[in-house]
Amino acid sequence: MKIALLSTHDLRGGAALAAHRLKQGFTERGAAARMIVLDRTGSDPGVEAFEGSRSATARAGRFAMKTLIAGQLGRFPRRRPFYPERGLMGRDLAERVSEFDIVHIHAVTQFIDLGEFLPAAVRRTRIAWTLHDMNVITGGCHYDEDCGRWRSGCGACPVLDSHEAADLSSRTWARKSRLFNRLSKEDICFITPSRWLSSLLQDHPFLGRFRREVISNGIDTTVFQPRPKDVIRAALEIPRDARVILFISEWTGDARKGGAELPALMKTLQEDDPRTLLLTAGKGASPADCRSRSLGYVSPELLPLAYGAADLLLLPSRGDNFPNAVLEAYACGIPVVAYAAGGIPEMVRSGETGRLVPVNDAPALLDAARALLQDEAGRIAMGRKARELAVAQYDYRKQAAAHLDLFGNLLGDPVSRP
Repeated sequence: MKIALLSTHDLRGGAALAAHRLKQGFTERGAAARMIVLDRTGSDPGVEAFEGSRSATARAGRFAMKTLIAGQLGRFPRRRPFYPERGLMGRDLAERVSEFDIVHIHAVTQFIDLGEFLPAAVRRTRIAWTLHDMNVITGGCHYDEDCGRWRSGCGACPVLDSHEAADLSSRTWARKSRLFNRLSKEDICFITPSRWLSSLLQDHPFLGRFRREVISNGIDTTVFQPRPKDVIRAALEIPRDARVILFISEWTGDARKGGAELPALMKTLQEDDPRTLLLTAGKGASPADCRSRSLGYVSPELLPLAYGAADLLLLPSRGDNFPNAVLEAYACGIPVVAYAAGGIPEMVRSGETGRLVPVNDAPALLDAARALLQDEAGRIAMGRKARELAVAQYDYRKQAAAHLDLFGNLLGDPVSRP
């Protein structure tokens, strides 16, 4: 089976890492898998940076599209992450992937122009599409902040800080509606890591008729595994007796991920116990008004060390699908304290592998973190349970096998497992 995985990035961001892990799993199970991306930063020979046609016309077209997208988004300077369905690559990319049996789309904002790519691609190959957030189902936002306007056409988008009924979100939604309504319901199979996101698809105005499957993200439990905490802390110059709370985000100041809450939360916890330390991993500085340490951007190879130094992972996210950070923490034997947002309640077993609290209930989040920091025996027991769960349910090899079974079904040729 020949599989092309399409992603804007190969290693940057959770969606790209999830896709790359799957590619590795496919290859290990004998599939001819190749990852095709717009932005290649790693050295994996199985990853190809797609450049498209070098003709003057094609290059001018990509420049014009890039200018158009920048101009549209530039009208909304206060926006949170938002990308329309337009991108730099279209029919030439559909031509490139025509040799593959399955094209497995992941997060492809700014990479693929859906209006150009999908109608051409569905005539050449079978399409499976893993949704890592809400971008495909909305008018362009990645999480809708509970506005729900995508159910009836978007417009007056809070993510754009817009009050216009016919704004960019409304126009993008309308173009997506026309595009997907022209496709046959057999043309695409959507895969969601969480049942939460699948339920949103089920009721969607123009995506609800397509096939849906739920397959969770996976983790390499041989790379992410418990490590000697004292050794790692010594290497990172973190006091041995510190109570370390880990916060991981691509951008540590991301409001959706809860970065704005950290200073007040940490100040209170540090008043309780001066040994408490906030450890952050991601671009951006740690809060200046609390005891903290920033690791900055951490490569995937070194990321297990960040978990190895921590006592617990804090995830105050107000919107999330199936975050890799939970899987990584579990595999490293670290419990999780989180808001019960999106698909997170499907991952965190409150009282067993961590603690869940209602979204936006900061006092409850504080109490949950405080309780775990003070209960070393309970924290260690939760970490063991989390590790067991990661190995039993979330090893990336299991996820790869489940995907290959689905792809075989889509092709009408069930895959026999080695």
